Amino acid sequence: MASDTLDSYTQRSATETAAAASPPASSSLPIPFDNVVDRRAFYEPAQQEAAPRAAYWHDQFHPRPVTTDVSPSATHPLRTILSPATWPAQLRTWLPVKGEHVARVSQLDTDLLDADLLDTLRQQWQEGVRLFKVRIIPSCSRIQVLMKLEPEITALFQLAIYGLTVARSQNATYGAELQNLRYRNEFKHQRDRFVPGNAPLTQGQKILYGTLLVGGQYLWTRTNRHLTDQGWGELPETSPRKKAWKALQFVDKWYHTLSMVNFLAFLYSGRYKSLLTRLLGMRLVYSRPQMQSQVSYEYLNRQMVWYAFTEFLMFILPLVSLRRLKRSLQRGYRRTAERLGLPTSQPDQAQAEAMARIPRGVCVICLGGGPSHTRAVLPVTTDPLPEATAARCRVRVPYVTNCDHIFCYVCLVSQMAIDAQDHACLRCGQSVKSMRRLEANEWCD
Repeated sequence: MASDTLDSYTQRSATETAAAASPPASSSLPIPFDNVVDRRAFYEPAQQEAAPRAAYWHDQFHPRPVTTDVSPSATHPLRTILSPATWPAQLRTWLPVKGEHVARVSQLDTDLLDADLLDTLRQQWQEGVRLFKVRIIPSCSRIQVLMKLEPEITALFQLAIYGLTVARSQNATYGAELQNLRYRNEFKHQRDRFVPGNAPLTQGQKILYGTLLVGGQYLWTRTNRHLTDQGWGELPETSPRKKAWKALQFVDKWYHTLSMVNFLAFLYSGRYKSLLTRLLGMRLVYSRPQMQSQVSYEYLNRQMVWYAFTEFLMFILPLVSLRRLKRSLQRGYRRTAERLGLPTSQPDQAQAEAMARIPRGVCVICLGGGPSHTRAVLPVTTDPLPEATAARCRVRVPYVTNCDHIFCYVCLVSQMAIDAQDHACLRCGQSVKSMRRLEANEWCD
């Protein structure tokens, strides 16, 4: 009995050992292992295959800490200076911020819309002032008064626009509201990155912005005009006024240089489109970030159609003579009326008598208003032609037509160029077919 049990146990152990040494069979039953070595040998290939996938998902949910490069190039002083992490907070504002992108073109369009609004107000004011016939300053005309008071008028309109927009609770100009933008206090967001929403501007920021925008621009414009009118720039180099003028020019050059640098930084980071907004920490952000802009091409299509039509008219109008067109229409109407037996307009007897009283040496074309007029219309009167008018309209470079009437060469050529086929003489109404230079022995008043 004991020998049978020992034989069966020995046989079972040999079977399990052979199974562990051989490759695992495709069976759903668990494989028994007698030691850790056999278990590790079985699971190690599967673990090696799944290790890269497990490491990927671990890095996704548990980012690894950034290791500091201790190589000599990483500790170089120049690299330390150029690293944004070592920059002051004010310089780091020149860098773009992820997740707070505001379209640069929208920010620039706000200035264009505000400038258009200001120009519209000034034009309306100028049109209204022209209706007044009383002079504000007796020694100056209206145009001179408008030019002298232009800085004050511009400052008043800017102050009115600022008081109705940024100074109120909306913290945005009219152009910014149209672009779905508003100003926020960026200094507060830099101190506390967990400020909910957009921090409104403080009263100090609003007062400084209005003072520097309106008052600063007015003072600068008025000062430059005064110094230019007084001729400070033409004084000797040793004059204190000349030095003050050069100092102002130096400040103006540096201001424009810094404005250019700020604009380049704005194109890179998308923040602070002007030096004033950067100085005061006023940044344009979206008022309603979730609102989608509805792009309508109706206005663009209409503008393109009118632009193409205007270009076509500018191209075709110089090729068309309106006077020749008018004469052609009149000639066509006259021929049609003659065929149908309708009465046509003919020069009356009084007009013919008025023409007959004009001296032969007076050009009727000049008397009627020049070559641009198709027919001279004279007042029906029995009075002789005034001597001053006769002297002013005297024939210059006389040419005589086939109907023996004298005209100025320029006037006659211009009239015939308008209607070369059927040009009627303004004195007798006959068709002018030819012309020649009047000889000296043929001249007689």
